[in-house]
Amino acid sequence: MCGPPVQRFKDSGLWKVNSSSSSDENETLDCNDVLSQLANAQDALAEMESSLVRERRLKEAAQSVLAQERQSKQALEHALVVGRLDKEFKRSHVLSPCALFCFGVAKRFKEAVLPSIRRHITGINPECDVFMHMHNLTVFTNMRNGEENMSMDPDEVYLFTEAIEIMSETEHNFRRRRNVTEYEKFFPFGVHGDWFWPTSLHNMLKQWYSIEKVWDLMLSHERRRGTATLYKSKRLQYQRIKETYC
Repeated sequence: MCGPPVQRFKDSGLWKVNSSSSSDENETLDCNDVLSQLANAQDALAEMESSLVRERRLKEAAQSVLAQERQSKQALEHALVVGRLDKEFKRSHVLSPCALFCFGVAKRFKEAVLPSIRRHITGINPECDVFMHMHNLTVFTNMRNGEENMSMDPDEVYLFTEAIEIMSETEHNFRRRRNVTEYEKFFPFGVHGDWFWPTSLHNMLKQWYSIEKVWDLMLSHERRRGTATLYKSKRLQYQRIKETYC
């Protein structure tokens, strides 16, 4: 600490203080030197901190560049994989045609079903053959869905021009081929709490009947067009895969 000069003498065991103008000048110079050194040290410290900040920012910028390079590399690898899979998909589908089935009751077909099919199914599977079987009903009831005497237009299915074959059957024809009364004795009373007598059982029978009929449509087409040039003179044969319900 800078202050008045103090000179200490040891005389008879006592400390004495002696001051002089020369000592004052020297001490003032010493204080200025200390303050100057302190200021230089503070400047050096500030420069060091600034340098550390620059280094940190440079490091962060380098890490950001590396991250972008990794993302670009991953995107390129993904694009290559997608391109390869797309080529394999197209090549396999040229050699092995596929079939898509639509079956059941055509509720709100023009309004909701057809746009959804075109967007999510046929739009991304244009090479597949589409077959459709439907129950020709103008009124439909399914109490499990809260639908009672729901009106609909069965002719809307013929707007589905992508389908190779469309088969429509009346309620009379269905009951002539399936004895629903015989099945009613197997109604699961007390087992399925959300089933309604007898429509839930009838609708289930219609569903499986429609699946069977649309499968037969595909087999019939396979037999008729087995040697068609459309399929590069190879016999057209579909292979059954696991059904998927949407």
